[in-house]
Amino acid sequence: MKKFLFFIVLLLLLPCLLISCEGAGDNENNASISTATATTQAKTEVAPITTLHSHSYSEWVTVVEATCVKEGSRVRVCLCGHKEKESIKTLSHSYIDAVCMMCHQKHPNFFERDYASGKANFVGTLDGMTACAVQDKYIYFSHENTIYKVNMNGGDLEEVHRALVGSIHNVNVVGDWIYFFCEGSTQDKCYIAKVRTDGEQFEKLVVSVNISEMLVVKDIIYYVSFPLDRKYKNYSKEWFPLYNISINGGMPTQIHDGAVSDLVSDGEYLYYVHTTYDDKITVCRTPYGGSQKKVLHENTDVRNLALANSKLYLLSRDKFNDHFLNLASMKTNGSDYTMITQCWFSDTFLHVVGNKAYYLGSAPEDGTYYDPDEHGVMEYNMNTKKFKSISWDYHPKAFGEGLLWLVYNKEGDLAWITIYYSKTGELKKIEFS
Repeated sequence: MKKFLFFIVLLLLLPCLLISCEGAGDNENNASISTATATTQAKTEVAPITTLHSHSYSEWVTVVEATCVKEGSRVRVCLCGHKEKESIKTLSHSYIDAVCMMCHQKHPNFFERDYASGKANFVGTLDGMTACAVQDKYIYFSHENTIYKVNMNGGDLEEVHRALVGSIHNVNVVGDWIYFFCEGSTQDKCYIAKVRTDGEQFEKLVVSVNISEMLVVKDIIYYVSFPLDRKYKNYSKEWFPLYNISINGGMPTQIHDGAVSDLVSDGEYLYYVHTTYDDKITVCRTPYGGSQKKVLHENTDVRNLALANSKLYLLSRDKFNDHFLNLASMKTNGSDYTMITQCWFSDTFLHVVGNKAYYLGSAPEDGTYYDPDEHGVMEYNMNTKKFKSISWDYHPKAFGEGLLWLVYNKEGDLAWITIYYSKTGELKKIEFS
């Protein structure tokens, strides 16, 4: 009986036991599903952000101010903390009276119109032929492949620039720059260049060019070119035509056909002598920076041109006696042509300071012969009508106040410099310490 009751109870409890087992299985399955879900959620939470961030920068903030000689810098910052930097370009110079108010340097094209004033600082040189210039009491000149400078009051001879090959000519000084022509053995080794008066920043401006004259006026280089072998196919383009180019380089421009010579300038106009293919000689002028020519004088065999006292002075060959030159003057517009005197010449050098004209030759005597004792550098006083012999030893160079001689010894080294001051008649010898 007891066994029968136990069997009945077991039958009643069996469905409950089965339900409990199935629930336990479900719990295990649910636990596995929950764990997998949590793991997936965890993986989702730590995954990196894959969308691009667009920076949102602040306004630019200057870190270093730019000047006329040095670049500056500035920075801006994003909300995320990222910084962006960039440079600020150098500023333009701010010139007052040709001096920059920021860096205190002189304008590189500083120009003072001093041709007639007798001051030492003038436009380039007095003419396109000279190999020396005077500025701020310094004499600049070339010898062989080197440019030198020396103080007019004496001192050491300073080497400014030495060319690797060739010989240097046509030295011009304007502002802080020396402009010159270097002649090489072949056309491709000939060039026009510039270098600062302290010897820095050498730069070639025109290459493969051969020149006879060069004159720098403000920011333009005028020069007369010809083939190195002196052979040409086109007379007007190749035989001494006149060109100009910026002092900063660029493409040269032909402004007059050949043959041009005797360049002088007052800063407003360029004056020169032009000989045509049929030997017709004219004195012309062209406005500074322009190319329009005006003929000032013609039908005279002009050999040299000088500019002083707001006048043009001409040495021309006499029609009736080849040994004489006629000294004449005219206004810079070509009017008032005036014959001044005749002189017996051996060369065509001409320089005028005030009322005195200088040339190489001798003083005429009754128009029939010359005194050999007065042969050399002659001074003619246009007020007193008298000649005076200055020197016969050396070939002079022109500068604003008078003349100077570069005297070399037998070894070819510069021995001393002699300066003749026109106003006082003083001869000053510069020796080197």
